[in-house]
Amino acid sequence: RHKTVITSICLLSVWISAFSSAAPILPNTKLNIVPLSQNIYSLLGIKERAYCMENWGYKQGRLVYSLLVLCVQFLMPSIILLLAHVRIYLKLTSLPFWGQSRSPVIREETEIHALNGENHKGDQKKMSASKRSHKTIYLLVCVVVLFMCSWFPLNLLNVLLDLGFYSKLFSTATSPEGDDSLF
Repeated sequence: RHKTVITSICLLSVWISAFSSAAPILPNTKLNIVPLSQNIYSLLGIKERAYCMENWGYKQGRLVYSLLVLCVQFLMPSIILLLAHVRIYLKLTSLPFWGQSRSPVIREETEIHALNGENHKGDQKKMSASKRSHKTIYLLVCVVVLFMCSWFPLNLLNVLLDLGFYSKLFSTATSPEGDDSLF
């Protein structure tokens, strides 16, 4: 019962956080409709193009929002994921069977070989168990690294664009100020 309440509170706080982080976009977005030339209309059959443009009312509004989204969408989940995996690792290493063979038959054979003074087979089993524990640690680390590598480029690009690096990022020889026709 207690865990269900805590889980429900966590889920509710995640949803509230998601809506709160997206809420500033709604009042600051305006729909702009741009008429297209007759050539484009005859070619594509489209008379106008609609753009959702953000207007924050002050110069650094978008930057502040991007930094807040960076914290909520990237830094906070990365830290939570990292801490959760550290706790999983600590819990696993505190278990009595961590690093031991999982099969009772293999454990008995290892103990019998150890009593008879034969240590080579027991060493192989220990190495196998060690490999499994290393695979588990590797998997935990890979999940965190994959999450961070997946979300970092988008968040970095958003912050760089809001800092005014648009022309440096998207300039070409034919368009030194950057071509924003796609945006």
